[in-house]
Amino acid sequence: MAGPSTTEVNFGSFFNTISSALLLKDPNLAHKHNLTRKWSAANSTRPVRGEEIARKPDLTLLDDLEARWDTIKAVCELTASPYLPSQTIAKSLDSKAYLLLKHQPWRHFALFISLCNGYRDLRVHLYDHSGGVVSPCTNIDKEPDKYLHIFSCIVFGNLECIGFDSTISI
Repeated sequence: MAGPSTTEVNFGSFFNTISSALLLKDPNLAHKHNLTRKWSAANSTRPVRGEEIARKPDLTLLDDLEARWDTIKAVCELTASPYLPSQTIAKSLDSKAYLLLKHQPWRHFALFISLCNGYRDLRVHLYDHSGGVVSPCTNIDKEPDKYLHIFSCIVFGNLECIGFDSTISI
């Protein structure tokens, strides 16, 4: 029996449906980099294993693996509230970025996205070992093409697009 339908589960399904639709339009998206990335809400209710600091990312982008801080490709956080740097979501993203970079030191940066303000405002959060920056808001209703472009780059882009150092093989 399927678990309860939560906002996180619904958005994980929505994101994976968008990915499938984009692949139907252009099958070469996945073939270019041999991608199998999927969004998962599995850790939205339980912390990612293997860390003293318990954090539960709403959505994780994975290569068909169990979510661990050393396997997560990207994270998405969801809130119905408007984004403010002083709110819980920003602090939550900061701590998750720390954990991701701690367990993936081969990355130049860690990429996160947030959906805020009724889940309509997308922001990209980039963290490196010195700190983080947040992009301006992209509203799904006002800029759907830009929204899809950002989404496509994260899901279908090469590993360098999401912060991996191509000179290091793990």
